[in-house]
Amino acid sequence: MTEPPYQETEGTAEGGIFAALGLETTLFAFQLLNFLVVLLIVWFLILKPLVKKLDERRQIIDESLDRAKEIETKMGMAERLAQEKTAEARQVGDQIVAHSHEEARAVAEKMKDEAKKEIVQLVGQAKAQLQKEKIQTMAELKRETGALAIAVAEKILAEKIDLKKDAAIIERAVNAMRQ
Repeated sequence: MTEPPYQETEGTAEGGIFAALGLETTLFAFQLLNFLVVLLIVWFLILKPLVKKLDERRQIIDESLDRAKEIETKMGMAERLAQEKTAEARQVGDQIVAHSHEEARAVAEKMKDEAKKEIVQLVGQAKAQLQKEKIQTMAELKRETGALAIAVAEKILAEKIDLKKDAAIIERAVNAMRQ
């Protein structure tokens, strides 16, 4: 049979496991020490500050997200408040418009009543003026008629009255009145 590949040989017993693997213990120890020193340098000079910066940035991002959520909540509340205020303003505006329409109707009605009263007053004044002018015209007509009658009587008396002359005088008087 063949030998198993991992059999212990003479050299392995003397150097131990490291010798079996082909390693020198002193060199391995220095390399392990060297690795640990490099690992500590990398850890303290690079990884630890990097992790710290990452944590700081994560914290800043978390705070920014919290502020963003808070701002979003406040924006939603402000938007609802603005909608409520807008609705209230519309209601107030509608009330003002309705009140203005009522006032406009009342003012129009008042102006219409005042115009009617003024028209009635003007018609009354016009009637009174017409009545006054009628009385004046009648008085003037009476004076003119009286003067005409006196003038006719004077003419009649100046001439001797006979039937033919009397009819002619009356006819002239009537014609004079017509003109």
